[in-house]
Amino acid sequence: MYIEDSPSNIERLRAEGAKTIGVTNSTNEHLPGPRANTWDEVAEMVLAERSSGSAGLANCREGFATSR
Repeated sequence: MYIEDSPSNIERLRAEGAKTIGVTNSTNEHLPGPRANTWDEVAEMVLAERSSGSAGLANCREGFATSR
């Protein structure tokens, strides 16, 4: 699993099939989730992935933190 904020890195990693959490910033807001706006949200997503295997990240909402 990768945690990344660079749009080009997020796109490349996802194209390669890597699970990638995008950390929101002004350069990557256009990319689809999963994404996090804070390190607390990153931790929550990583722990969810760890506890449930591949389903954890898949079950995170697109734009995870935008609804908060």
